[in-house]
Amino acid sequence: MIHLQNIAKSFVQWSETIDLYSDLSLEIAAWEFVMITWQSGSGKTTLFNIIAWLQTADTGEVIVHDTALHTLWDDERTIWRASNIWFVFQKFHLVSQLTVRENLELPGDLSGLTKRYTVQEMLDMVGISSKIDIYPDQLSGGEQQRVAIARAFLYETPLLLADEPTGNLDLWNTQNIMQLIKDLQKQTWVTIVMITHEQEILTRADRVITMESLIG
Repeated sequence: MIHLQNIAKSFVQWSETIDLYSDLSLEIAAWEFVMITWQSGSGKTTLFNIIAWLQTADTGEVIVHDTALHTLWDDERTIWRASNIWFVFQKFHLVSQLTVRENLELPGDLSGLTKRYTVQEMLDMVGISSKIDIYPDQLSGGEQQRVAIARAFLYETPLLLADEPTGNLDLWNTQNIMQLIKDLQKQTWVTIVMITHEQEILTRADRVITMESLIG
């Protein structure tokens, strides 16, 4: 599913070039649930962005779902991402002027993605079907993240990339959201790569990778 080979990435800070990675390689199989962790500043989010080629690597190859992203033009990558990757972040990225139903319908309306379930079925699965016709600002933080997760699993995209999805939640909501993600992953066979620094959720993954092990 995901193949990163000989990835190098550097950046310039205060006129000094800092090598973040020099020879990073990573393999993630289809249908795996992988968490990538380590301390802040270790390059987790940069790696997350390179997997989707939201940031370019200086050298190396990135192949995701049989597509060599490093060989595509920007427009080609944008089109490819729209039908192959869904993202979940700390911020919920819901459209405040749209109801829960409309927030879930919007990606299909814009890009023609195929649904796995109806909107009602998906909201039943995440436990907020009664909120279908209300607006995001009427929801708690945990409920808003449930909407974001429902939207991520609603459409037939094979890969879910999540960057600190529980970072804005309390412990109770964190545990519930992680159980929900795990349950949905088993039902949909989506490959999940999650970036996190929260040690208490690592047991939910099939495999945990530390940045230390990747960059030596």
